[in-house]
Amino acid sequence: MYRILNLLIFSHQNIVKVLFVLINTFICQTATASENNSADINTPWQLWRNKDEVKIEYRPVRQDQFIEIKASTTIESSLSGFLLFIEDANNIPNWLANASSSQFLKKISATENIFRTEFKGFWPIQTRDIIIHSKYRQNEDFSVDIFTLDAGDFQKPYANIIRVELISGHWLIKPIYNAIPRVHVAYTFVVDAKGNIPLWLNKKLALKGIWETMQNIKQQLPKSAWQTKKHIAIKEPTYG
Repeated sequence: MYRILNLLIFSHQNIVKVLFVLINTFICQTATASENNSADINTPWQLWRNKDEVKIEYRPVRQDQFIEIKASTTIESSLSGFLLFIEDANNIPNWLANASSSQFLKKISATENIFRTEFKGFWPIQTRDIIIHSKYRQNEDFSVDIFTLDAGDFQKPYANIIRVELISGHWLIKPIYNAIPRVHVAYTFVVDAKGNIPLWLNKKLALKGIWETMQNIKQQLPKSAWQTKKHIAIKEPTYG
């Protein structure tokens, strides 16, 4: 009986030691992961271009494997006009740089959609596509967050087309309270273009592409027919 008791005590002590080691290991791994994430967040933005009220910045993320890009500008538009404009799948190739086609795959609700966009290929870049799941959220100050998530598994990839992965993406649309409706637009994203594109080339193409995209939106959005429409899920502030 005494031996059995000692054995149980010894086993219990060993279990406690093992649990202690596992907990410490978990804490260390979590701390390391947090440090790596915060290192990306704390990395300063580098200005690439600031011209014609369009500002493009970038910074390396994930130990320099990718770059995060932030594009911002101010546009003459209502909130509804902006959201309906970017929801218009048929019109996306007119403003999104290098896009050849776009289609809605699923309309989940008035604030949630899944759509696919295909991008033109050119040597040495192969044709690519991306599937995005977007969600809207309007805040108390009337600003709108658009959270974009990768939905590449929603549909099987096409033959000879490389499926791009959206690592992260977020739009913040803030109304400006003037006599004429205006919005401040900020878009931050990280994309894995896949296909072993060198980082220097991917960086060049991505920065040039987002610059062209923002310029197109600034030119086309104020004249869009969507400016006269009201988005069913969005409240407009009082301007003037």
